[in-house]
Amino acid sequence: MKKFQYFGFQWSIFIAFLFLPALACDNPSWCYEGLSETDLPGKNFSYCALNDLDLSGKNLQDADFTGASLYNTDLSDSDLTGADLDLAWLEDANVENAKLDEKWAQIIDLLTTLDGAGQDYSGYDMNRAYLSGANFTNAKLQNALLKDAILFDANFTNSNLVGANFRDADLYRAIFLEADLTNADLRNADLGGADLLGAIVSQAQLNRADLECTRLPDGSIFRENACENFNAPLPWEK
Repeated sequence: MKKFQYFGFQWSIFIAFLFLPALACDNPSWCYEGLSETDLPGKNFSYCALNDLDLSGKNLQDADFTGASLYNTDLSDSDLTGADLDLAWLEDANVENAKLDEKWAQIIDLLTTLDGAGQDYSGYDMNRAYLSGANFTNAKLQNALLKDAILFDANFTNSNLVGANFRDADLYRAIFLEADLTNADLRNADLGGADLLGAIVSQAQLNRADLECTRLPDGSIFRENACENFNAPLPWEK
């Protein structure tokens, strides 16, 4: 079970160092090498903290931003074709006129604003996307691919999640009030502290997920004794 604590979020030491260690420690020197240059094709920025930096207009083709923190980073007019943005935190990043592969171009507004309320992402590939705290209220995500995605504290209230693939996704403290999870793949998904009140989901689906202090569709709390280990208010306590 992953526990998170980073400002308003609940993070585990494990996840902070595995996925976004740049948020918890200083960058190694190689993260800064060549940043003044315009051409940085294939540059390794994995797990680097690049918050608030100006990377506009740069050639970043095939650069590796896996798990990098790009909060409020200026990537406008940059060439990001072939770049790996898996698990990259892009909230408030400026990607105006940036060149992106189709997968990222389709969801870049969501990645930068975390606001997908009422939107239709049916069938979209969001595997390994960093969408912590995203608002998917009343959204359509039928058959969406969200495998290994980081979605803790995400809000899926009244959303259509029929057939969505959440396998191995981090859904810690996510909200699924009245959501339709029919045939959604929840294998190994972390639903610790999640709120499933009123959600349409079968027991067979839940049996394949990681449940701890999880509010089930009928309002009961699964492994309620584990709730004392949660350091922040649970969704139904707010």
